[in-house]
Amino acid sequence: MNYQSTMARLQELDPASQANQKLLFEVCTQSMFNEARQAAIDMLKNPSLLVKIACHEQDQDICRAAIEKLTDDASLLEVAEYIYDDHYLCSLAISRINDQEMLLHVALSHAYDECRIVAIKRLDDQDSLLEIIKQNKNPEVRIAALESLTNQQVLAEIAAKDPSSWVRRSAVGKITDSTLLAHIAMHNSLRTIRLAALLRLLEMGKTRSFPQETIEQLLVLLDDSTVVESVIELAQQAGIDWMCSITEITVEVLYEAYIAGKGWHRNQVIEQSVKRLYELRPDLQESLLSYQWVNPYTEITVNLA
Repeated sequence: MNYQSTMARLQELDPASQANQKLLFEVCTQSMFNEARQAAIDMLKNPSLLVKIACHEQDQDICRAAIEKLTDDASLLEVAEYIYDDHYLCSLAISRINDQEMLLHVALSHAYDECRIVAIKRLDDQDSLLEIIKQNKNPEVRIAALESLTNQQVLAEIAAKDPSSWVRRSAVGKITDSTLLAHIAMHNSLRTIRLAALLRLLEMGKTRSFPQETIEQLLVLLDDSTVVESVIELAQQAGIDWMCSITEITVEVLYEAYIAGKGWHRNQVIEQSVKRLYELRPDLQESLLSYQWVNPYTEITVNLA
């Protein structure tokens, strides 16, 4: 049949007829006319025929159209498992699955992490997400799973024990419990994670207040050059007098953090803190003057006197 007669015949077909569904399948898979193939797939409704097209058709546009017409999870899973190595079409099929057990199966067993992540983003069962985090070795996959975790204790445990610092930082970013964040800041085995917990508290402190004792307990970290400026910022944010906790050891720590030059904002916080200490803590003036407070960016000496 030529193009005109093919298109005319398609317009006459009743798609409700099972015989016509088979005819539409033949047009989809055999016609030399792209418009006829597209018109046929638009009219095709039979799930088993749509699965065959999605699994075996070479034309990606027709495959995509077939997948988008499938609505039952079992058919979509069948397609995803058959075309597992076509990341785009496989991900499209997975993204339409709703059944949580099927999604967990894909998340745990698919050959490609990209497709696992698509399934993970469809999951909301907390136990399933935790199982994925425990079993998968790829940090990117574990991060995708913890994005939907809400259990604060579980997130804190991940922040404490996950072998990847990247995953730990992501877990910290999901925690909203200030008590847990304070505990992480004081006790985590990685300095970068302790700092991440403090920065998370600072971010949250812009829109909410914390119990004063939560911040007060963090003053013990004033002797840690990695986090000292963040602790000062938190104390100032909470209206807590941090200067009374400063010792000569803390002055040394402030100096170490200052000359390390980790960032303009950090040095600005320390510079302002040093000036206030010199003004309000006469007992520390000699200690403060024993260091050359030279800004590592501008090379300008801070004038304390």
